[in-house]
Amino acid sequence: MYTPPAYRRRGYASACGAALSQLILDAGRRFCFLYTDLANPTSNQIYQQIGYEHVSYVIVLRTIAEDVTSGP
Repeated sequence: MYTPPAYRRRGYASACGAALSQLILDAGRRFCFLYTDLANPTSNQIYQQIGYEHVSYVIVLRTIAEDVTSGP
């Protein structure tokens, strides 16, 4: 979640993240997943404080498709 600098350290992002996560769970979902940037200790601390726990690391790979229909 992005918070503009003028509004940081007031708990807005924490409250929003916690409320949205709770809405998802209240809607009947058994799990609520969150992907985060491991290089950002501030957000990771917030996520742990609102109840998230580390489950796994994810690696995203992207392939570049080559157009094989056209000639060289």
